[in-house]
Amino acid sequence: MLGNFTDDELAARARLRPGLYHWRVLPGRPPVAAEHQDIDAVVRQFGDHPAVRTRFEELAAATNSLVLFLEYLPHPVSAMLTDPLTVERQLFEIVASLRARDVLHMDAHFGNMRSDGTRIHLVDYGLATSPRFDLSDEEREFVAHNADHDADYMAMRLVNWLVTSACGVPLPARDSYVRRCADGDIPSNVPFPVVEILARHAPAAARMNAFCYRLFDGDIHAKYPRVGSGRRRS
Repeated sequence: MLGNFTDDELAARARLRPGLYHWRVLPGRPPVAAEHQDIDAVVRQFGDHPAVRTRFEELAAATNSLVLFLEYLPHPVSAMLTDPLTVERQLFEIVASLRARDVLHMDAHFGNMRSDGTRIHLVDYGLATSPRFDLSDEEREFVAHNADHDADYMAMRLVNWLVTSACGVPLPARDSYVRRCADGDIPSNVPFPVVEILARHAPAAARMNAFCYRLFDGDIHAKYPRVGSGRRRS
């Protein structure tokens, strides 16, 4: 129960995720999503991996659902996207909270964030993993390789948002603009404090833009382009 936590602990938890108040396993499940009904096609899309087939067959055969009763966060993250420095600080506080708990979220885009009006909260942990889980050797290697993925992915989302919203760069030219900033050539008309944010995060954003392009282009074996083995600082 929430009453068992100190104010500091509750604040730390709030940076990580909405509070979980209750859960139940109930009979029945939602219909299988249209894009997942053809299991053979989905398995081919993911390289014919047998684990993918097992996963989707088990979901299709499920007879119960897990229902979570979570803290209500009324606002989309767009309500918070007004102060670049505040957004930067809160995004990387989320990263720090994830790291402190050895959690990899792996899907921290703005659509998976909500706001209570003052703070950004990360939601939807459907792809999350952790070295604390019961992992195979291959999965443990994946987790180790992707230790900085959330930080770099946050940097990409932050920089891409600023380049389009604050710098006025249209989407077709965005990635080349980010690469230019990553090389240290930030245009003189970029407003302050966006210049400093781009200087800090454009290199990671450029790497992640290229990586995500490979994934969306169908290269399911593309590997996250980690830099070194240290932990990234905001």
